[in-house]
Amino acid sequence: APGAVTEVSTTGILTTAEFTSSFDDPLDATSFSDPTVTPVILRDVSLTLTDAIAVDNGDGVAGGGDTIRYTAVLSNNGNTPELCGTLVSLGGAETTLVLGSVTSDFGMVLLGNRPGDTDVGVDLGEVDPGRTVTITWDANVTDPLGMGVTQTSAQVMLTATNLPTTVSD
Repeated sequence: APGAVTEVSTTGILTTAEFTSSFDDPLDATSFSDPTVTPVILRDVSLTLTDAIAVDNGDGVAGGGDTIRYTAVLSNNGNTPELCGTLVSLGGAETTLVLGSVTSDFGMVLLGNRPGDTDVGVDLGEVDPGRTVTITWDANVTDPLGMGVTQTSAQVMLTATNLPTTVSD
């Protein structure tokens, strides 16, 4: 994150009647020119999910018979690689995954492109600082929609070994 602390630099001197010693460098007991620098690990991973009509039945709004394209974007804004584990979709009611439509510009697609798959799953492994990962897939909207259905929603969830579980907006 802009302006975030990335390291802490410290020096120290111990003075007694018998001697003066630098804590950080026993070879340089009279100068602060060689501080001990400790990196600060900044964990900052963001996850968003957007949607757009990929195939429209002609009325300009998402509805029965249309295809929605979902785009999940994961960004490592921190200063350390993150073991991001697996990203999975928490499917939308009234939609069905279009088999073979799952793509990812990083990692390995585990679910979504084989017969019988109903969910999206991508193994992201380690995501380096500054890296953005984009995953897309399509879902067909049920036609006709159920009685009284006016919307559908979806989310994605990231499970990781060194981060709390993260759910998209």
